[in-house]
Amino acid sequence: MTLTVPDFDTYAVTSKPVALAINDTVLNVTWDDGHISQLPFLWLREYSPDPGTLNPATREQNLTVNELPRHLGIEAPDITVDGAIALTWQPENLRVTYHPGWLRAHCPQRPQPNYALPSVCSGQPPTSSSRQPSKAARLSMPVNSAVSSRLCIPTAWA
Repeated sequence: MTLTVPDFDTYAVTSKPVALAINDTVLNVTWDDGHISQLPFLWLREYSPDPGTLNPATREQNLTVNELPRHLGIEAPDITVDGAIALTWQPENLRVTYHPGWLRAHCPQRPQPNYALPSVCSGQPPTSSSRQPSKAARLSMPVNSAVSSRLCIPTAWA
């Protein structure tokens, strides 16, 4: 699948959408593993992979949220043969297709970071077994700065 995504990471398609439903200003996506993503229209439109919104070379946004239409609508949501989600934004009549791996990785209900956390001041590269702190722990952490050339993270992460 060679769809543009709003960053330079690659995203595996581990789950495919099986149903789409519009609920007011949210697109509900039901995945083949039973998970349901609730994707707000404004967030989806802000990260639209079309060249008018997203610069294909730099992946920078070409417009701000304030420049989007005040009342967004979705028409003709569809799941493509390869599992991508295609839809038309109104009032712009803009047809876009979203990569399912990117959408699933950035699902507000269950985000899946595509990176490993650094080890605590060890000077060692991060590993995939690095632990992430709970949301409560992250919210209560003081901000630490880098010490010499090593990465340091709050002790709550250790």
